[in-house]
Amino acid sequence: PLPAPALPYANLKAVAILSAAVGSWAVLRAPEVRSWFQDVSPFHTKYFPLSRHQVLIFLAWLTNKIAVRVPGRSDGKSWKDAMASPVRFFTPSGYAFAIWAPIFLGELILTFYQLGSSRLAPALHPYLARIAPPLAQAFAAQSLWCLAFRPWVGRMQFVPTALLAMTAVGLSRVHTILREGVAAGAMRPWDYVIVHLPLSLHFGWITCATLVNLNGWFAVAPSLRTGDKLGLALASVN
Repeated sequence: PLPAPALPYANLKAVAILSAAVGSWAVLRAPEVRSWFQDVSPFHTKYFPLSRHQVLIFLAWLTNKIAVRVPGRSDGKSWKDAMASPVRFFTPSGYAFAIWAPIFLGELILTFYQLGSSRLAPALHPYLARIAPPLAQAFAAQSLWCLAFRPWVGRMQFVPTALLAMTAVGLSRVHTILREGVAAGAMRPWDYVIVHLPLSLHFGWITCATLVNLNGWFAVAPSLRTGDKLGLALASVN
């Protein structure tokens, strides 16, 4: 079964959501913005002993958690029914989504751990400041995906696909910075478990989810032949 045509004003919604994602990307990737967040000094030592990047990570995580909990996304029953169509060759098994449990739990612990990182992980603290902008960009893109991956988008499945791809790119940058921290000896074993593991696990899964959404977009494209869709699925596996 193909998704219904997009609802009225769906094009405007899609443009607004994609514009917000691109705008957040541009702002958080600006060199002066990244430099601003790399200042690890607290706002006020006595009254507000948090750095800019700690506040950014917390707010981005909180926004993402609120967006994820809003019901009505297409990854509910309707999406599972659609995945049963024989034209969908690249689909995860239901149990694969259990990976979100360690990701969400790990990022919950990470978010509150990094609020005290100046004392708990002083060597890692500067790396947390560096990951704050790309992590916030990734959380922003995933939050916007929660708004876009809904029945109103109809056959415009390229919108949620693009948002997941932006999430993966942001987390890729986070992963790269964390690997630099490992190479520099700034990450102790418990830092790895609390910080590195959940974010890199998120990066890996979102990369897979991007491919799932891409195949979902191709699956509902009326102009593509079944062989084309199978070819994309095989390329996605590779």
